[in-house]
Amino acid sequence: MGTITNSKPSWSLALPYIKLKICDDGSEALQLAHEETPVVLDLASDLLVFYLVDEGSYFSYLNNGNLYRQGVSAEDLHVVAIENLLALARS
Repeated sequence: MGTITNSKPSWSLALPYIKLKICDDGSEALQLAHEETPVVLDLASDLLVFYLVDEGSYFSYLNNGNLYRQGVSAEDLHVVAIENLLALARS
């Protein structure tokens, strides 16, 4: 299972993780500060993209604080994650 981390996983190693958006009753189950929330891209058709880094024995979700501390935009992260996925698929 992945973890949400405040450490410094390298965003340059990120991979996209696509999940189906689950409809809920609107209540929040867990409230986190913005810097602790995972970076997420809301795609059409109820799909969400999260960004993970392979830490060897587990995956870490990249959160907004990771990007802020490393001076990276969510758009740059997405581009790099897609490039990493393509490289992984070709290997």
